[in-house]
Amino acid sequence: MKNKAVKLAKKIIIGFFALVFIMGFFSKSIINLFLPKVRVAAAVAAPVERNLDIEGTVEARDSVKIRLGGNIIVEEYYVKPGDVILAGYPLFKINTRFGIKNSDPDTDSLKSELKREELGLQSLKQKSFKLEELDISAMEAGLQESEDDFAKREKLYEAGAIAAVELDGIKNRIREQRLDLEKAGLELEEKRKDNENDIINSRIRIEELERNIAAIEKKGAFYSKADKDGICYSDVNGIMLFTNLSDAILPQDTIIAEIAQLDNEKGLIFTAQANERDYDIVKTAGIIQLTSDYSNSAYKVRITDISQIVNQEMLSIRGVFEEGTDQGLKIGQKMKGKIKSMYSDKGLTIPKSAIIPDERFIEGQTGTVYILEERDGILGKENLSKAVKVKILAVGDSKAIVSGLGGFDYPRVITNLSYKISDGAKVFLWQ
Repeated sequence: MKNKAVKLAKKIIIGFFALVFIMGFFSKSIINLFLPKVRVAAAVAAPVERNLDIEGTVEARDSVKIRLGGNIIVEEYYVKPGDVILAGYPLFKINTRFGIKNSDPDTDSLKSELKREELGLQSLKQKSFKLEELDISAMEAGLQESEDDFAKREKLYEAGAIAAVELDGIKNRIREQRLDLEKAGLELEEKRKDNENDIINSRIRIEELERNIAAIEKKGAFYSKADKDGICYSDVNGIMLFTNLSDAILPQDTIIAEIAQLDNEKGLIFTAQANERDYDIVKTAGIIQLTSDYSNSAYKVRITDISQIVNQEMLSIRGVFEEGTDQGLKIGQKMKGKIKSMYSDKGLTIPKSAIIPDERFIEGQTGTVYILEERDGILGKENLSKAVKVKILAVGDSKAIVSGLGGFDYPRVITNLSYKISDGAKVFLWQ
């Protein structure tokens, strides 16, 4: 009987502790069922990735616009848009009975005249008046000698040694010498002034010749020329982009044809537009990755120019294809691409889903994140959410860099925020 009682007591004690353990275990599990389930991500020092979709056009890096220096009529075009052209290839023929007449002087003759004028100017600058100056010096010495002689003779006259007529002769000689000296000085001054005027006039003629030569050369660079038969030839290798009307009067400065220049040093470029707010992405990336709708080929463009389009809040982007990556492309081809930028800043990177912005989700704004804190509770370890104010330093496609988490050791932020998550609320970590 006694043994049965002991066995029963043991069973009751074991059952009690088992019941306490089971109730404790399931009470924590039951409590966790009613807690908000959260996922977390570690806040780490890492750059954010930003991608910008872009669409643009393949263009020639440079083009030649063909104009003639007067009104013309095109009788016939020998090429059409899209044709490949080599330098020296005939482009079109104009009506030689109508329109422009070349009246510009030959630049070679103007340059020869300029050279002669420059040599003449150099000679004028080096012109010497030493002979005239020596004559004046000699005249000044003769005048001084006569004045000294007059002074001596005047003393002899006062002593009665010579007659007055001799003294008068010396006075007349001195007067004539002074007049001759004054005349020589005036003539020398006149020659110097004439030389200065000749220098000024020569410089004016040189400047005029230089302007005329520059104007004709500029005109020659701006306007194309037709030969005596009225045929205009291409000066470059390229692709014909545009031809104007035939059998119609085309006024001076009208573009008659345009050629996309494709010499070795030219090649193709890619042009596109983007919103001004994406300037940082474009600037820091430097590269556009393109794909073609016609093939699976990938193309790489190096951005060379970013400029603002006035009053449109848009950016104009130009870039050159990296060497060997423009094969198979055509001028005018539309292409889509992506600009990928990696940006870093002082702070910690977290998912954008972990941030509740106070106003707008942009750099410089503030927001709230909830970090997961672990502490000891009655039933063991428990997790709580803690609200922390942060400042947004940089925004990527899916992550952002923030400041304000530096005071925490290995912070983990809650990424699936909801109305149940608040400062100090108990949460269940969903592994």
